[in-house]
Amino acid sequence: MTGDTCLIPFIKSGWTNIGYGAVYDISGYVKNKDGKECIKLYGKWNQFLTAKWLVDSQDHKIDDEVVLWTCPENHYLGGEYNFTRFAATLNDMEENYKKVLPPTDSRLRPDRICLEKEEFDKAFSYKNIIENKQRKDREDRKANGEEWSPAWFKSISDSRESDGSLWVYNKKYWEKQNEFIHSGCKPEQLKEFVPELSLKSACNFLQYETI
Repeated sequence: MTGDTCLIPFIKSGWTNIGYGAVYDISGYVKNKDGKECIKLYGKWNQFLTAKWLVDSQDHKIDDEVVLWTCPENHYLGGEYNFTRFAATLNDMEENYKKVLPPTDSRLRPDRICLEKEEFDKAFSYKNIIENKQRKDREDRKANGEEWSPAWFKSISDSRESDGSLWVYNKKYWEKQNEFIHSGCKPEQLKEFVPELSLKSACNFLQYETI
């Protein structure tokens, strides 16, 4: 362990600095264990990252510059949303994969699916339906004295956060999913995988009729 640290802020961009080339800029430093800045890192997070040595080292002299990363060609797919190739794969699902997903998985949201297909009218209709169901769920829980509790995350104290808390994974999702898969994805075991309150809520995205 060298004790080196690196913090790279993503510079906030807006209408006021577009003309100054600050869009997508990143800049930061690698510091040694004593807090001395040894390497400057700069670039644009969607184009390149370059390192400039501020001190002599075993492999580099002061002021040496090395391009650490460049965005590969054909990285963006174009189209309505100009997804990266990686981002485009996040929503891809085979039918067999759908069987092991909880019905609350956001990849199953009908409004999202329609939006990706550029079926904007349908997406807007589904969005309204889901949001109305969410409002009703909230009213019903309040009337019944029920409290919504996340199934796979828990809140812990963390002074680094503005509100003093941080949501972390509770180590139940993947473990329960494996049990569900090994059971042959039997519907009767779905409630052990997904809380019943979630299955009754607007977050059960398999309940909506086709528009």
